[in-house]
Amino acid sequence: MEMSRVKTEGQITIPVSIRKLLGLKEGDKIAFLKQNGKVYIENAVKVAFREIQQAFEGEAEKNGIINEEDVNKLVKEVRRELWEDKALENQKLTQTTSEVAQNFLTSIQEIRKEFTTDDIIALDELENGKYKPIFENRSTEL
Repeated sequence: MEMSRVKTEGQITIPVSIRKLLGLKEGDKIAFLKQNGKVYIENAVKVAFREIQQAFEGEAEKNGIINEEDVNKLVKEVRRELWEDKALENQKLTQTTSEVAQNFLTSIQEIRKEFTTDDIIALDELENGKYKPIFENRSTEL
């Protein structure tokens, strides 16, 4: 029999042999289960996993999943659906990007309409480094 002392804050030290038995390591959570007037201590992860297993018990059979081949088919189907959803999302994103680019080009064309041909030539020369503005070498000191 293992024993431990309760500290002022209600803390106890679980003996090493019990921690090993429960598969506990630092930071793990433990569950206290009450049953027939007794309290049991268990690894909380194992309790949660067991409850999930119980909740899903029989669900595979209800959905026609009987063997590994059925599981593989289901996995492939889910992956295909996820892939199609992602492809649709990418298609929408591509359409949105194309719309933004088209709106940008339309804006540029509208702006260019406001300039004369000479203005456009001067801007092109400026962009290509052929034209240097006269104020480029001026000092900004007052």
